[in-house]
Amino acid sequence: MTGRDLTATLPPELIGRFFRGWTFQELRPTLGVCARWREIGLNHPIYWRSITLKGPRYNSVLLSLLRVERTYGRPFSWTIDALTPPGTLRRIVSAVSAHLEQLVALEIRVQNVYAQTVFAALRLPASQLTTFRLEFWASDADPDATAPRLTSDLFAQCAPKLRKVGLCGVDLAERLPIFGVGRRLLLFPRLSGPKLDPD
Repeated sequence: MTGRDLTATLPPELIGRFFRGWTFQELRPTLGVCARWREIGLNHPIYWRSITLKGPRYNSVLLSLLRVERTYGRPFSWTIDALTPPGTLRRIVSAVSAHLEQLVALEIRVQNVYAQTVFAALRLPASQLTTFRLEFWASDADPDATAPRLTSDLFAQCAPKLRKVGLCGVDLAERLPIFGVGRRLLLFPRLSGPKLDPD
């Protein structure tokens, strides 16, 4: 009886129920069980609904981008807390820009020297976005750097579902129209450096 998949007769929906309540890290090993379980796992919301990128490892970046590709137009949340080389960060924010219409929650925490790259990626409409947090921290090389000024064309002024906004290490010279009535805007003091756990 070894090597025989006893779940082969079960419908994919039932196997998918096994994964309820699991984390992404718990789901990952099941992707290697067999081709059928891999297909079910890759399409399970645990795999694509909430994506987190932490740390500088290139493999973490690639996995995060792969998971984003596999959302297949479905709404998802993305947390980006990255110490990455400039080329890699450009690739990440390019993916953010390409998927803004799908994002329901977006959190970006990067070094302030990348502010303009991040702002450029956030110039398209974000019609599904309900929660947004943007945090820039100063580099050790320039701890007294001026906080970057938030651009007025954020989300092309089109984020109708946006209700919660958190800004840290950002200069908000004036209240932007996108942060209008009925939206909760939280401003936090500037942080001096990363507090990331390694992958």
